[in-house]
Amino acid sequence: MISATNIANRGLLQPDNQGLIRLEGQNVDLSRGGIKIKSVINFYDNLFSQIFCFFGGTTFRRLGGYFYIPDIGISDAYWGGKTNDWPVDSIYFPFGGGFVALTPPHDITGLRPPYFTVFDNQFFLLNPQTFGYTAASTPTNIIFQAVFVVNDDTNIFADVRFGPSTIVTNPFTAPVIEFSALEPDVVAGGFTTNKLYFMDQYVAETNHFLLTNLNSSASVLSPTAMPTNYAVSRTMPCEFFIGRRPNIDITPDVFYNATYSNRVVQGLEASAYSWRATNVSLTLPNSGGPITNASGRIEINADTLNMERTRIRGEGFVSIKANHLLSSSNAVVDVDHVGYTLGATNGNLVVQNLVNDVTRRMSGDVLSWSGTWSNFTGSLTVLPPVPPDTNAVIVTNVITLSFHAWIVWNRLQTRFPVTVHEFVTHSTNVTVGDRLNITDSLSVDAERLTVTGAMNILDTVHDWKAANFPRLSYLTNLGTINITNAGFFGSDRTQPYVSMVNRGSILGVTHLINADNFENSGSITALRRYVNNAGGVLNVGGPLIVQTRSGKLAGGIFVSGGDIRFEGSDLKFLNHTNEASGALFLDVTNSLADSGGGAGNDWRVSDGFNLLSKPVSGDLFGTTLRTTAPQFREAHHTWAGEDRGTNLAGFNNNVVIGHLILDAVNGSLLSFSGTGSNNALYVDFLDIRGVLTNDLPSAWSIDTNLVIYFADANVPVDTLDGQFADAQKPDGRLRWVKDFAGPNSSVDVLLANGQTVKMNRALRFSTTIDTDGDGVVNAYDAYPLDAGQWNGVTLSVQSGRQSPLRLSWMAAPGIVYQVETATNLAAPKWQTVTSYTNLSLAGSVVTISPADVNAGEVQRYYRVRYTPQ
Repeated sequence: MISATNIANRGLLQPDNQGLIRLEGQNVDLSRGGIKIKSVINFYDNLFSQIFCFFGGTTFRRLGGYFYIPDIGISDAYWGGKTNDWPVDSIYFPFGGGFVALTPPHDITGLRPPYFTVFDNQFFLLNPQTFGYTAASTPTNIIFQAVFVVNDDTNIFADVRFGPSTIVTNPFTAPVIEFSALEPDVVAGGFTTNKLYFMDQYVAETNHFLLTNLNSSASVLSPTAMPTNYAVSRTMPCEFFIGRRPNIDITPDVFYNATYSNRVVQGLEASAYSWRATNVSLTLPNSGGPITNASGRIEINADTLNMERTRIRGEGFVSIKANHLLSSSNAVVDVDHVGYTLGATNGNLVVQNLVNDVTRRMSGDVLSWSGTWSNFTGSLTVLPPVPPDTNAVIVTNVITLSFHAWIVWNRLQTRFPVTVHEFVTHSTNVTVGDRLNITDSLSVDAERLTVTGAMNILDTVHDWKAANFPRLSYLTNLGTINITNAGFFGSDRTQPYVSMVNRGSILGVTHLINADNFENSGSITALRRYVNNAGGVLNVGGPLIVQTRSGKLAGGIFVSGGDIRFEGSDLKFLNHTNEASGALFLDVTNSLADSGGGAGNDWRVSDGFNLLSKPVSGDLFGTTLRTTAPQFREAHHTWAGEDRGTNLAGFNNNVVIGHLILDAVNGSLLSFSGTGSNNALYVDFLDIRGVLTNDLPSAWSIDTNLVIYFADANVPVDTLDGQFADAQKPDGRLRWVKDFAGPNSSVDVLLANGQTVKMNRALRFSTTIDTDGDGVVNAYDAYPLDAGQWNGVTLSVQSGRQSPLRLSWMAAPGIVYQVETATNLAAPKWQTVTSYTNLSLAGSVVTISPADVNAGEVQRYYRVRYTPQ
């Protein structure tokens, strides 16, 4: 502990793992210095730096024969065992192209509620690593030992040695597993190797019982225990150092094959044990003490603090408090639990390089089961010597096979997220560049907050609310904001945010946003997905509400497990996605618009969409809005557009929907109504899907206060036009507006003067309407807007010519014409005479001589045929 007005450290401060560093001063300069709590990896550097031996479990960990003290940072999780009658071919067997190691059921006592109650346990390993050892004490007595290991974390490596028994006549060994993983040393540089050794002496030694853990007696209701056959160590035991390497490949037929006497063995004896490892020296199970009081912690309290290039490694907890943080440039704080109270008297606080994304320590639990049994196979015949002795006999012995299987599930992990238990700031401007997982306390006293890293609001805090951000007026998110519950962004106080800009991602169950100016080009999600016991996915969330005076949503996405609601004065959308499992509500007073036909907005709802009031101006021609209803449910829609009839004025400043998709399933209903007594919904392109394509009235209803007008559809418009007629609207509440040509409902048409104009697509290809009145319906009229002149053909005869017949017509540019002939019209057989294409950019009169009339022909007919563009 150091308390002084001025503190400077350019070297290294390092206490033991159980120690504490506390620095208190007015001016604390830690730049380029190191502070390190000694790691559990090096805890025995001075005391047990050499290899030691357990010698059958009689030294180091045994006190008085019935008690033990675990190694540093090691605690018991459960213990037990059971004698079973069990089919040994199920201990290791092929499965799905791989192999499975399966423990028999076994009774355990463990530290889970209700504490110290016996539970039945069983686990399996899929495709484990196998380490095998075999030996023969005599030709008729053979032992097989197998160790099965699975590491959940691929950064951990496992190796096995088979240590000799202290009983010289015992051929069985004590297998020892070495778990190892690299850890960075941010203070000294480079990497260190964290190792843990786990030994099983179940068949190597005798006289097994439970050892009482003396470390646990003061921390739990009853002391924990460990079977005597197990040992856990951070230092290499000599049993591993001098142990034998594996000498046999383990396959399922090692444990059982057709030559063995018993598939189900009686009296399979087993021992089970699970232990936990942490990176702190004092491990007190269920102590309930706060992490802020953990051993191996670092506390820094300063008025002015400089942490430029500071290197800190803690093992329990790091707490840093400073009224003015000068700099944390290129600093590193390597610990899994931190707390910060920081300020900047110059008004600009940058939280950067103070929290790692993850910390790398080897911690977690290990589950194990150890069992032994015997079996018999074949026989060994010993012949008498040659020449035989007088009393020589032939001896036949059955071969005894003794087995030991040790199944170990290593659930240790090496990467852990850093928990920020306390995050308090005081500054006009705060920038968060680190990934903060905030759990217990949060207070950002700032006018402007910029997130470039991540703020995950978890556990006790769980909400983004005014109490945690009392002065916040400007929020800019360029990173990630993840909220356990609700985000109240300016909505739970008297004045809204002045500005909220999201270019990153915001996640939570519900979001209520109130900002004078709002921009989104990132993602905002009001949804949590939970998996139930049956494996189904349950979506919970919403609503997602935006209240703004001026909103711009470009290139982003909203996802809500419930409703999405927009309220405000002016809103504009460009390439923005809105997905609501509930309904969509629009309540905008002045302007609601997108950027036009190419805006690329994609909106999807499952419980209807609603325009609660018509804004002064704006349309949504570049927006695709898809509405669906789940089976047996009704999705209701309300719309406040003005009913301007089939006039083109209805498609201007009336919140026109560019592409409306109606998709219904059997038993569902899409219902529409107006907000007043006479409203209308104008649609540029109407897309009918699902059961609506076969039975419109069964899944679609329009109330008597609404008319839906559309310019084009994905089905023949004449099958839709006039539907839903009633006494008030005998011409129907679903009307086709044939004269409107919008960005989603039009095609290009050439005029006689070479100009191109837009024409309603359904009108252009109508087989019943002749727009220009030239006698040719639009679908077959190359120029449906220029009456007559493009469709007349003249046949003339000129004497004195070699080919007296001449055909003339006005040829449109770019059109391919086929000239055909037949000798009668009763049963004509039209044959192609020639073809002609006008390659010029304008229309012109073309004249051709098709053919001579054969002598004796009574009649011949000609026609000119073309396909309209």
